[in-house]
Amino acid sequence: MTADRVRVVYTADENYALPLAASMRSLVDNVSDVDRLSVVVLTPGFSDGSLERLRASCPELTPEFVTVPGSAFDGLPTFEYWTATIYLRLLIPSLLAGDEPVVYLDSDTIVLGDVLELNGMPLNGTVLAAVVDPVSPRFDSENGVWGWADLGVPGSTPYFNNGVMVIDPVAWRDVDLTGRTIDYLRAHHDKVTFPEQEAMNAVLRGRWQPLDPAWNIWSPLVGAAMVARRLGLHRYSVHEDHAPVLENPKLVQFVGKDKPWFAECTGTPYGRLFYHYVDRTAWSTWRPPGVSHVR
Repeated sequence: MTADRVRVVYTADENYALPLAASMRSLVDNVSDVDRLSVVVLTPGFSDGSLERLRASCPELTPEFVTVPGSAFDGLPTFEYWTATIYLRLLIPSLLAGDEPVVYLDSDTIVLGDVLELNGMPLNGTVLAAVVDPVSPRFDSENGVWGWADLGVPGSTPYFNNGVMVIDPVAWRDVDLTGRTIDYLRAHHDKVTFPEQEAMNAVLRGRWQPLDPAWNIWSPLVGAAMVARRLGLHRYSVHEDHAPVLENPKLVQFVGKDKPWFAECTGTPYGRLFYHYVDRTAWSTWRPPGVSHVR
């Protein structure tokens, strides 16, 4: 990346407008030089009201909202909790002008570190940097890559989580990661567990750069660590690289179904921190119906 700016890209739809606002607010509050931030949001569309509130939530920024028709991903697998919005990240290198690297963040994240730290991170000729998946760290993990042996790679091939990525768009285009990922999904649509993530891993086959795990710590794992400590347990099921940084993250991701904006999940680890940033957005004081106090 150049010293001039750091390009941060999110993907989100109307259902994620509020968490996106909280994530962008946390990004701005923890960056050392907001003038070096350039933020783009890829979306199938927001309501006019949500767009207005998103812009008002971070007046220091002028985020660019790029609307992508949902039909762009017709035929690709979707699930109860995953809409076609998950595939928007595949279009980053084709929709963004310029060749500077990009920091991609899922919209269910809270940024606690200075994203400018990722400026100039060496990718060593690879397409992207990402964190080793803390629960499925290998292709042969339970939720790794289906049929990995047919790819001609060992089961120990590392598997990344794509919720946070540093991307070289030139290298991405050179290997046609978008087209090959979509082709893989069409061929294996009935086999994949985490669709675009599994497909990206299957295509890259370990040819990516590891990112400091502090940049993608999962809220449920923090909860597991807290329970383990209370019970006097010294080991729990998490990749060894993540254990030392679980309680000192630079970014927290609310993976899975335990989203703090759901009434039954406000007590999830870092839920109170999430609402700290919500209250610094145009959604200030918002709480799920029936919730007046966040634990």
